[in-house]
Amino acid sequence: MTFRTKLLFALLAAAVVHGIYNFLIPLHPDEAYYWLWSVYPDWSYFDHPAMIAWMIKALSFLGDSEGAVRATTVLCMSGACYALSMLSYRIGGERAGWILFIAFSVLPAAAMGYAFVTPDSPLMLFWCFALYWGYLAISGEGNRYFILTGVAIALMIVSKYTAVLFIGSLFIYMLVFDRKLFKNKYMWLAAIIGACGVIPIVIWNMQNDWISIKFQYTHGTSDSFKILWDEWLLLLGGIQLLPTPIFAFIMYKASFYFKGYRREQWFKFLLTLFLVPIVFFLYKGLFKKMELNWPIIGFLAAFPMMAVYIAAGYHKRLFKAGAIFAGVLTVILLVSPFLPLPDSINISLRLKGNKEAVEELKSVMVVDNDTKFFSDYLINASIMTYYLDGHPRVYVPVGARFNQFNLWDNGTDYSTMKGYYMGAWNKGKQKELLKAFGKIEFIKKFKTGNPLKPKELHIYRVGE
Repeated sequence: MTFRTKLLFALLAAAVVHGIYNFLIPLHPDEAYYWLWSVYPDWSYFDHPAMIAWMIKALSFLGDSEGAVRATTVLCMSGACYALSMLSYRIGGERAGWILFIAFSVLPAAAMGYAFVTPDSPLMLFWCFALYWGYLAISGEGNRYFILTGVAIALMIVSKYTAVLFIGSLFIYMLVFDRKLFKNKYMWLAAIIGACGVIPIVIWNMQNDWISIKFQYTHGTSDSFKILWDEWLLLLGGIQLLPTPIFAFIMYKASFYFKGYRREQWFKFLLTLFLVPIVFFLYKGLFKKMELNWPIIGFLAAFPMMAVYIAAGYHKRLFKAGAIFAGVLTVILLVSPFLPLPDSINISLRLKGNKEAVEELKSVMVVDNDTKFFSDYLINASIMTYYLDGHPRVYVPVGARFNQFNLWDNGTDYSTMKGYYMGAWNKGKQKELLKAFGKIEFIKKFKTGNPLKPKELHIYRVGE
């Protein structure tokens, strides 16, 4: 069999294992939120572009169980691994391809990517294919790869706004290392195709006063230039943990000490796509807190560099140690939800309490055809929608950070509605609910979630 065929069989086996696992753990509220987007298809959404919703919708024929919802991310991560493995194979041969597959398969971050649906899932898929096809394009494998790279960039843009970093990195690569590409008509055709990815985002934002663009700018940018050293040092340390410290060390060695390949086109291409996103987030992190999952896209280019480096005979023993270390961490991470671990070391506590909270609500409610459901924020509202029987619409009549529910609920007259509210509670929320419904009746309160930091939820009957 060819390397491609063997790789596809290996990826299929990995997908089956991860797919079965995904039926065994409850949805995280963020996953329920993205699933809910697929129930209301649109050109884009307040928080992110629409690709994750479109993909969940496309696979909805599989059902609405946890595993079926997560089929999207299993597909995305398998595709990302395929693209990176094939890229490594094309550069460094079959040994490099298998090294990449092993490194990706044992990585804790990849295991989490297989398990949880987020907009990062399609972003990583199309980023990896843009890397693969982009390399084939610039190395002269055929003009069709310019077209395919443009398609991947367009789909990447519709996945998450951070796709602009791929475009910026590619421009820097061309400007510094490969200026002749500016004269290539197929490169410009690819750029036009890639730019089409902004069309659904622009359409939606034109209809909604550009609120998503404004939010994303303020979400990742600070008006102050005061350096947040504590947050920055945490970001710097966290970045080393994303690929695990051992793999990170090998990647840096491959980047700066891989002397035999410094003049190679592929090396300059991957090095640029590795360093530019990482440096960007390190710079932004000086002034505003960065989420740790944001810079992971930079390491997608570093993995093939590491695979080729090891295949060339460098740090083979260290790689084996790193693979064992990463694999052990991944196993611990995956089995932790099913083990009676002490709360102080249980890393799966964030999954607990959400489904149980909905069961608390079910135990006290009496439902008729007019019964509606309400909550205080997208987290609780989304998990209620998913785990309540029939997936009823849940409204958010009380104040919180602006989110997609504000758009869905815009213009709703709550005074004509009745039903059950479940959410956090304070005097401010009490006043808002009284104003919205006129009458509220306390039913019960309970604590749920992480035992070390439980959240208290209240259930009220609201309306006449």
